[in-house]
Amino acid sequence: MKRFVVRFSLLLAIVAAGVLGVTQAQRMFNVAEAKVTEAAGGEAPQVFDALREEEPTRLAANPFDDGTAAQPAEAVEGEFVAVDGQDMPASEAEQPAAFAPVADAQPLAAMPAAAAPVEPAEFTAPQTEVAESEPTLADTSEQAPLAVPQGRYAARQPTLEPAPGGELALEPTPQTEEPADAIPPAEEFDAVNEPTPAEEPAEDAFAADPQGAYGAATAPAAAVAATGRPGDTQLEGPQSPTITLHKIAPAEVQVGAPTKLQIVVRNTGTVAVEDVRLTDEVPEGTRLVQTHPRADQESTGGLVWALGNLSAGAEATVEVEVMPEREGELGSVARVSYTTSASVRTVATRPELAIDIDGPQEVMIDSQVTLTIKVTNTGTGAATGVVLVNNLPPGLRHPAGDALEYEVGSLKPGESKQMQLTLTAAQPGRIDNVVTAQGDGQLQAESTWSVDVVSPALKLALEGPSRRYLDKPAVYTVSVSNPGTAPAKQIELVTYLPKGLEFVEADNYGEFDPQTGAVHWLLEELPPHDAGQVTVTARPIEPGEHTLRATGTARQGLRDEAVQAVLVEGVAALQFEVVDVDDPIEVGGETTYEIHVVNQGSKAATNVRLVVDLPAELKPITAEGPVRNRVNGQQVVFEGLPQLAPKADTTFRVRANAIGEGDARIRVRVLSDDMQSPVTKEESTRVFSGE
Repeated sequence: MKRFVVRFSLLLAIVAAGVLGVTQAQRMFNVAEAKVTEAAGGEAPQVFDALREEEPTRLAANPFDDGTAAQPAEAVEGEFVAVDGQDMPASEAEQPAAFAPVADAQPLAAMPAAAAPVEPAEFTAPQTEVAESEPTLADTSEQAPLAVPQGRYAARQPTLEPAPGGELALEPTPQTEEPADAIPPAEEFDAVNEPTPAEEPAEDAFAADPQGAYGAATAPAAAVAATGRPGDTQLEGPQSPTITLHKIAPAEVQVGAPTKLQIVVRNTGTVAVEDVRLTDEVPEGTRLVQTHPRADQESTGGLVWALGNLSAGAEATVEVEVMPEREGELGSVARVSYTTSASVRTVATRPELAIDIDGPQEVMIDSQVTLTIKVTNTGTGAATGVVLVNNLPPGLRHPAGDALEYEVGSLKPGESKQMQLTLTAAQPGRIDNVVTAQGDGQLQAESTWSVDVVSPALKLALEGPSRRYLDKPAVYTVSVSNPGTAPAKQIELVTYLPKGLEFVEADNYGEFDPQTGAVHWLLEELPPHDAGQVTVTARPIEPGEHTLRATGTARQGLRDEAVQAVLVEGVAALQFEVVDVDDPIEVGGETTYEIHVVNQGSKAATNVRLVVDLPAELKPITAEGPVRNRVNGQQVVFEGLPQLAPKADTTFRVRANAIGEGDARIRVRVLSDDMQSPVTKEESTRVFSGE
């Protein structure tokens, strides 16, 4: 303590020298603070324990340097420093503790001789679910940040200890004076310590602004439990909560003298507010002594009081006792948040729709059918915005198209409306038509009308030989069937004969028209799943490919067709005879054989070939005919005649010399492409001797 008195006396002497010395000392503080701040890397200020006498340290710089005087050299081992006006070794000199680092230190503004009292601002929270107020303790002009003054002895930092109930509360450092009596708990201020959950916004508010004022939903709608019930009647109607926040401080405080700041939260509205939460911060340049009631500490280091609920006209007062540790303007911003409640009650009704469709169960194709549609509200509430929707399936037609709508409007409970819809059956078969009624609030009902659309059908088949020879009559059968679901009426069958076929006869009173080459039949009616047939006989008169065509028509636009291809071919019928011109002949004499070939068929014979074999009694001399030939010993071979037309003929001749007596027989073979094996004939010639 003696050392402290000596140093403090030295400081008083310099202060007595004049205001200039004080200004220089303040500049030195600023320089030291800036250096320490830079060395600390901008970190938050740290508070250390007071200097212990058994652990002396050395001064980092002259505390009274104004920035213009020469700087004394830093004390090192073996050097002398001035202590109480005497030089002594630096190792023996006792040094004050180093300054605690300060973040973002700024020079202190000069304090006026007599500061005017500061009027605390009053803040009225907006009428929203959570109000936040930011009162100020002085004017709103921009001030330089406050710096914590540097002292030779650093203040002891308050420590955090678990409060009753597991919460952390600030425990102030013990002071020389006795702490104030404990303020009564928050209940004495008509506050409820238990926080009341804020009511969720109404469903329509979420629908109107799912990501706006209410924020994104925290859980899927299906996962939110429906536990709400109507509140008290006083919560019905507009709720107008109003909170005022008043922070009160003395007009002037002194460094080292504890002072109390007071925060008053008052409900000036007409309804109670819930879950009132007050937050504040310890002013820079001060040290927290205690709070009343005791505050919890936020994660950011601020103070927070859960004041619970405040009824209309009620208020809560909080006191914060701090120890100023530097000169300058001090203060902090307190904020309050709260929730309020509003209730409403209504009666839930459930409208329900039912549809009845009246229509025939069976209808003929291409005919119109009228449906009577009745929609009824069978529920307990009014059904609004009711619309009938009918998307027609394939097979049903309407002049307006396939997507039909009818606006019904509103239906009171038990009310019905009846409409008629006329459709055309356009496709046979079973058709299911679904009519849907839709209304506001996802109201929907549907009904199905099923109908069998019946229709006759016509199917033709033409059967008969597909290959015929000329002049060989053939019978062709025309079959007609009705695979439909209704009788086919006024059926007309027509078979058209090509020019290569000649009409012979027809059954079932078929009539032939020579001008068109068509045969006509008329059937009055053909029941469903029944069949019938007619026949026509025709003779091929021209070779080649020909087509028979049969058509059938009936009412309701029924039509079908069948065709039959016919290949008409002729027959190449070769016939020939062999005649010897001279018979008998004498040995040494000659005779000529004429071979006459005729095509008696209806088709040209192609590649007609002739081979003549002579016996030993005859020796071939020459041959002639329509094609070239060659003589090979006793055989004469004619090359193939390319074509021999129907009814055409040709003659081949072979001249031979008799060389021996006897019954000489020649053999002639005829072959063509239409013949699978040759036709053979012989001719006998008597050869005699003249002796």
